[in-house]
Amino acid sequence: MNQDTAENNMILMSKIRAITGYAVIAVVMIGICYFFVAPIYEKGFSAFRVRRLNLSTAKDYYAILSSWLTFVLGISGLVLGYFYYHDKRNVDINIATIASKRKRLDDLISRIETYDSLVCDVIHHRFSNAKTLKHLRNRISRNFDTIEIMLDINKELLGLDDAEAKIILRVNSFVEKNDVIMHHDHSVLSENSLFSVRDEYVNLMQEAKRICFKKVR
Repeated sequence: MNQDTAENNMILMSKIRAITGYAVIAVVMIGICYFFVAPIYEKGFSAFRVRRLNLSTAKDYYAILSSWLTFVLGISGLVLGYFYYHDKRNVDINIATIASKRKRLDDLISRIETYDSLVCDVIHHRFSNAKTLKHLRNRISRNFDTIEIMLDINKELLGLDDAEAKIILRVNSFVEKNDVIMHHDHSVLSENSLFSVRDEYVNLMQEAKRICFKKVR
């Protein structure tokens, strides 16, 4: 069961508990109201019919009924208070979970954007010498190492399944295995040779970003 399904089930159960509580209280209150008016109209189901009361018996009858009403209202207050506390706690937990998930997603997206920027620097030949190129390649590898750790530790908290994580990991697999981006010497690289790998890389990166943005809410 993924995180979204668990959250939806929690919200559904909260609604069911609330509706059940309100329904029980409503039935009890209707029953009490019935016994308040039944002696006046002498109507009702035979099993619950209340005989007409005289002044003496009416006083005792309504005193007892008032005591029951006070008791029921007290219990109702406790029940409603419990549902309110329970539902508020669930809502607070849900909000905290969503906020935590959003922060992790924001961190992941930020890392992916940084990675994308570094790879684009290589693809668009934004380096002046072999030393700068080596530095870019090293940052690319180290940056995605962090992304892999985030996916390994927080995959479920991010709301990602295995297939979605693989789409993100596929980007780095393509980059690391691509000789033009990561392995060819500075002296043999040209803008044309680098540009030849651009389309495939961009397509893979767009899929990875799409997966992340779909999880943002």
